[in-house]
Amino acid sequence: MAIPFILTLPATARFAESFVRAGVSRGLSSRAIERTIRNAGLSISRGRSILPLMSHFQAILDHGANLKFIPSGLAVNTSKLPVALTDIRREFSYNVRVTGQDPTGTLIERNITVSTDNARLSRQEIEDLALQATEKGGTPYGVVGGVAQLQFGVQRADRVL
Repeated sequence: MAIPFILTLPATARFAESFVRAGVSRGLSSRAIERTIRNAGLSISRGRSILPLMSHFQAILDHGANLKFIPSGLAVNTSKLPVALTDIRREFSYNVRVTGQDPTGTLIERNITVSTDNARLSRQEIEDLALQATEKGGTPYGVVGGVAQLQFGVQRADRVL
């Protein structure tokens, strides 16, 4: 059984994973991310911890940027999804950005995770599942009249052999 990517890295990388994820999504350089982590009081190796995490996150984001070009009725090719950084419970996990209004009419944006074992979901079905999750009464998401956009997807590490 394959192990999650994060477990192949030093403990400092596991601790700094959220710093690196935020830095990559903001477009920061590895040196800027390293400076931020060191300013937080952590000792970390750029070559052994930050750079491998950055390349893994960037691969996920790059693949996700291509998902929006899949016709909405076609299934996502799950064999080409990048491997998840951590262990996930389901076979596949998708991040969907839902933009809409809260009950008071203020424009809000939420990131919803759709996890599934179904390898044959289309882009539209994934986005519809995210919208259903936001529109249920009593949920903390509270989005009314939302529009969904698939951001990225990953597959569980043990699927790749």
